[in-house]
Amino acid sequence: MKLRIAEIKNVIGKSLEFELENGVKNLEFAGETLAFSVPIKVLGKVENVGDRVFQVDGLIKAVIEVPCYRCLSKAQARLEIDFSQNYSDMPEDEEIASFSGDEIELLPQVLNEIILNLPGQILCNPDCRGLCLNCGINLNKEVCECVKEKIDPRLEVLKKLLNRD
Repeated sequence: MKLRIAEIKNVIGKSLEFELENGVKNLEFAGETLAFSVPIKVLGKVENVGDRVFQVDGLIKAVIEVPCYRCLSKAQARLEIDFSQNYSDMPEDEEIASFSGDEIELLPQVLNEIILNLPGQILCNPDCRGLCLNCGINLNKEVCECVKEKIDPRLEVLKKLLNRD
């Protein structure tokens, strides 16, 4: 996902709008595989701000497929992430990413932004009922026959008090 900046490299204050696409299929993160169902798109603007620094502002659009947090079925999440990053071919600051030549490689920054902005829980649908804690069936597809009343053995004595009537 290379951003060509040759036409603005020597003109301070000049900017360039861009739209890039990358066909990354999978991303391994924290022991899980994030599968991208459509190519990652990045829309934005790069500006030569002087001192050999180029400011890239944009929007990342991605659709990922992961197991549902509750029932483990396939779930999708549509992500739209704003980002901003400065690049330089002679970075003097830790916050400025480096590049060389007439192209800025955006993919590492894009994947980093996706990881940082992943939702905590991705569900197949908002009303997902999850899996039965006893037998493990998917409660969205089947009705469970398990006895629902599980009492902590330490509190079972209290149940006898309720049944005195």
